[in-house]
Amino acid sequence: MKILFVRHGQTNLNYPRRMQGISNEELNATGKKQADEIRKILENKKIDLIIVSPLKRAVQTAEIINSNMNKEIIIDKRITEMNYGTIEGKIYCKDYWNMDYDYKSINGENISDFQERIYDFIKDIKVKYREKNVLIVAHRRSS
Repeated sequence: MKILFVRHGQTNLNYPRRMQGISNEELNATGKKQADEIRKILENKKIDLIIVSPLKRAVQTAEIINSNMNKEIIIDKRITEMNYGTIEGKIYCKDYWNMDYDYKSINGENISDFQERIYDFIKDIKVKYREKNVLIVAHRRSS
């Protein structure tokens, strides 16, 4: 199994470094251009399928990358960005990542639950797609 990982392109919340989380932002013009640049880089790579977060910015990035490949795209909610609750949309706070793993903002998700969901996803795809080359289009947890 080979896994390639791509973070979605830029949105209007990324540029001013806001906590985006599960906000369902679309790619901006820069993000679309970034996705197209990645498409060109990956066009000669052997990719069997694409697994993507259900958030618009990730799906749009995957669709742009896949425009010439025509591979199966599987949406998997387990790789959705972390839910930051009431701090979504706020200016990025580096101190957030220094908090206890059980801390969660109001209506948000704690870091340990987020990690558990990602680990479950990784264990699952290692079994299901062990003979495949998988492209994952998702998010990056800032730190």
